Amino acid sequence: MTLRNTLLPLTLAGVMIAGSASAFEAVTTEPSNLRAGPSAETAVLTGLNAQTALEVNGCLDTRDWCEVKTGGQMGWLRGTEIAVKSGDAIIPLSDGPKDLTVKTVTYVDKAEHEEHEGATAAGMTAGAAVAATAVGGPAAMIAGAIIGGSLGAAASVPDEQVVTYVEAHPVDPIYLEGEVTAGAILPETVTLVPVPDTTYAYLNVNDRPVLVEPETRQILYVVN
Repeated sequence: MTLRNTLLPLTLAGVMIAGSASAFEAVTTEPSNLRAGPSAETAVLTGLNAQTALEVNGCLDTRDWCEVKTGGQMGWLRGTEIAVKSGDAIIPLSDGPKDLTVKTVTYVDKAEHEEHEGATAAGMTAGAAVAATAVGGPAAMIAGAIIGGSLGAAASVPDEQVVTYVEAHPVDPIYLEGEVTAGAILPETVTLVPVPDTTYAYLNVNDRPVLVEPETRQILYVVN
C-alpha cells in the first residue's frame, strides 16, 4: 500500500527525531493484528484499522517487529505495518528513516521465563540436599533419607558435660549419603535421642556423633 504525504499530518507531528531513543508516535500502514509477541505465531490481542495512532516503545534490532502501545494496550506489530513521518514524507518504519533513532528492545516470553525460573529454583533446591540414598550399614540405617542443606550458622560449642554424655552413651549409627556437617538438616524419618536435662538431642550419623536442635532438626555440633 502506498501512503500519501497527507496521511494524518497532525497525528505524526509529534514524532521524535534526531538522536532521541524515547517512545515516538506513528500510525499503522494497513489493517493489522496487535500481537502478544514478535511473531505471527503469538496470540492476537486486538485488530487495528489502517491509520490507527500508535506509540512505538522500541523495536527488535532487525526492526522487523516493534513493541507499541495503542488505546492503552501494549503489543507487537511488524515493522512494515508501522509508518512514521520523515521530513515531509510518511514512510514505513522498516525503510529506516535516517532522522529517527529507534530504541532497541528485547522480548522475553513470559511462559518460557516462568518455566526457566521454576527450573532454576528446582535446581537450587536439589543442590541444597544430597541424593536420598542409604549407603549400607546395620539395621538402623534409614533407606531413602536425605541430609538437607544448611539453615545457616550452627550454635557454638555446647557445654562439655553435654559432649561427655554423648560420648559416654553411644547409639547405633545410621547411614546417609552426604557430608555430616554442622548446619545440615536431618530428615523427619530419623529418630532423635534426647540428651537428659537439656534442650539437645543427639544421633550417630555415618559413625559420627552429632548434637541436634530437635525442633529444626539442624545439626548443631559434630562430636569428634
